[in-house]
Amino acid sequence: MKKKGYEINGYFETMLEIKLRLWEGYKTIAYPDSGGKATIGIGHLIKPDEKHLLNRELSKTEIMTLYVSDAMEAKKVLKAVEVPISTNQAIVLISMAFNFGVAKIKASTLVERINKNDPKASEELLRWVYVEKNGVMVKEQGLINRREQEKQLFDKKS
Repeated sequence: MKKKGYEINGYFETMLEIKLRLWEGYKTIAYPDSGGKATIGIGHLIKPDEKHLLNRELSKTEIMTLYVSDAMEAKKVLKAVEVPISTNQAIVLISMAFNFGVAKIKASTLVERINKNDPKASEELLRWVYVEKNGVMVKEQGLINRREQEKQLFDKKS
């Protein structure tokens, strides 16, 4: 199905998974993310009703089940885009929603600038590099690196 300049097909899904595994990691046991929140699998934030995930090792099937659900949710961010975007841009937007939540990205200046066809919209990505630690927002090197990689992908013609 062709939508707004990109096509969600097997290639798209494979590239999305590769990028999210790269940026989110792949862990079979729970670990604290850069903000100290319990996470497992491919960047799955453990919810209060999922405490059973804290003390066990997940199988590949369990990890992929969580990933598919999280990716489906993150793809909802594309509904906020009103102009054609490339496959790479769609992957980056989904990655951002995966990282920060759909609502935050839908309401972001990034999406606003994309919808205005701003050729420098990707500069907004570099603002999303902070994590809360001990009640204070601090720049996190892992997020800086990820945003730079996402910006390069976003700006790459596809």
